[in-house]
Amino acid sequence: MQNSLRDHPAIVKLPDRERTTYVWLRVGRDGTVGDSRVSRTSGRIEVDRIALDAASIATFEPGLLDGQPLETWVSLPFVVGSHGQPAGNSHVPPGTAP
Repeated sequence: MQNSLRDHPAIVKLPDRERTTYVWLRVGRDGTVGDSRVSRTSGRIEVDRIALDAASIATFEPGLLDGQPLETWVSLPFVVGSHGQPAGNSHVPPGTAP
């Protein structure tokens, strides 16, 4: 993600450790996120809001089926550090789309 959420209004005094929110994303044929929802909370609503906001500005390469773009659901962890900056992570929890 290229946009920084450092000045996000939901950032308050965050804990001195990273927190992770798992988010389901519906990625459209154009690679933009059309819908997102928390699948596993970090335990802090502020962190969950930051994760959802970061998800809303993310773009992806769409899935393909027979060479054609496909709308898909993916689950991704969003890690927010003590300074309120989201950071990517490659672990995807098992599960099915919402």
